[in-house]
Amino acid sequence: MQYSFEQQLTVLKRNQKLLIILILFFVIVMVWTFVSLFTTQKTTVTSPELVKLATPLSPALDTEALENLTTKRAFSEEELEHFPIFKIITTTDNKTEVVVPIETTIEEFTNRDTPLISPTPAPTVIPVATQSGLIN
Repeated sequence: MQYSFEQQLTVLKRNQKLLIILILFFVIVMVWTFVSLFTTQKTTVTSPELVKLATPLSPALDTEALENLTTKRAFSEEELEHFPIFKIITTTDNKTEVVVPIETTIEEFTNRDTPLISPTPAPTVIPVATQSGLIN
């Protein structure tokens, strides 16, 4: 079968419209791709604080600080065995708090008629060495 000239012309026009639609679709897809790539690009800015924190440490040791650590008083295990440890117990009426030795329970405290600890003068302050410094 042979197509007539008019039939060939209509097929050609239809193909031309299809080609134009496909080209427009391709252009839209390309623009969409480039816009997506452009918007997803991250711009990273390093804050001056982070730059300061990233500077390398000085390899020099502060010998004065190390000497201060060696001169701090440390307690031996024998000395630590004799340190009294206390806790605070709130009485059953929830009005009074009492300092008692750590091994005392609330039941033992409520069953006693006499106080566990007699009032004493204010304790002397003994400096204690810690990791962060001296506590008075």
